[in-house]
Amino acid sequence: MSQISQDPLTTFQPLCTFTPWFDSDLKLWFYGNQRLLKGKRACLPQCFGKGKLTESELRELENQTLDLILSGHIIVCGIHNEAHRRVAMCPLRWGSPRIVVVSGGFYHHFGPKIDHEPFYAAQRWRYEFDPYSDLIVSRRALNDKPTCSMSNATVDRLISQLKS
Repeated sequence: MSQISQDPLTTFQPLCTFTPWFDSDLKLWFYGNQRLLKGKRACLPQCFGKGKLTESELRELENQTLDLILSGHIIVCGIHNEAHRRVAMCPLRWGSPRIVVVSGGFYHHFGPKIDHEPFYAAQRWRYEFDPYSDLIVSRRALNDKPTCSMSNATVDRLISQLKS
């Protein structure tokens, strides 16, 4: 009887735990589901640059992102401008994986436990970052501050490289 009454939630252990890792060959930091790098990936180059788009252009970006998701692509995106953030939210709405490239360290963007969504609007769809579903990539160390710019050519290049 004591075996049956034992609360299974108190004894639950995750199948695997995630820790950030640095790839010295690529000179990149990773956290999350590395298997996404083997999947069919896509990005939306219209987000690159300043990302100053009209509301109708942003809606069109979301529609294009949805088409890619529904055709089985893993979205590679950033978060440094409104266009990237809109694209980053589409996989959340559909329960699809994504690869998020950030300009700073993981702790800055995702909190000290790397469990926060990186911007407030994304928390409407998922309260916490899910390393089983998503992958974060950065050139900067865990505690480094980001480049605070709406235009980040380095991140845009990395997004483009990761989609290949």
